[in-house]
Amino acid sequence: MSLFGQLDTIYLANPSFEGVPLKGFKAFDHLKGWMDYGQFQFPNESSPDVHPNENWGVTSKPYDGKTYLGLVVRDNETWEAVYQDLSQPLKKGVVYTLELYMSKSEQYMSPTRKSPDAAVNFETPTTLRILGTNMLVAETEELAKSKSVDHTQWKRYVFEFTPQMDVSRLILEAFYKLPALKAYNGHILIDHMGPIIQIKK
Repeated sequence: MSLFGQLDTIYLANPSFEGVPLKGFKAFDHLKGWMDYGQFQFPNESSPDVHPNENWGVTSKPYDGKTYLGLVVRDNETWEAVYQDLSQPLKKGVVYTLELYMSKSEQYMSPTRKSPDAAVNFETPTTLRILGTNMLVAETEELAKSKSVDHTQWKRYVFEFTPQMDVSRLILEAFYKLPALKAYNGHILIDHMGPIIQIKK
């Protein structure tokens, strides 16, 4: 069979976020294939969490495998993100599709810098932004964005996007539902992601 003209499928490392369930801390080395992007943006904040083990009151069962990723936004205008360097780049001007599953927990109790002595519930619905970048530019490009995740059951999300530059690094970022009058405490849970599939040249 000839492979000439075959469209690309880019497989992600650890697409179901399998790792050690832990609260976020400075050394984000417990989720193989993924790195903490927030360390570049907000170096004084903690890293993302791997669930479930009842940390922060999160008890939702995984959609796939044994663990999943939790990302938060905070009331001090900081947020969490992870990234992965792709095995092959996304090409400028090419159309891709990507799917993953998301939900939220009824409880996500954590102290904040504004309330360090009392846990607050990071319950406000939050969005996912999928960003891309490469080693040649400092800027990131928003590839796709979800609606606010306001449901406690896992739901499938499908994104279609066309990079405006070659992308070698994929970033998953929790972000506020816009327009937001002020920063708030919220979160998203993510599981069973990818692969990235080229659907048009």
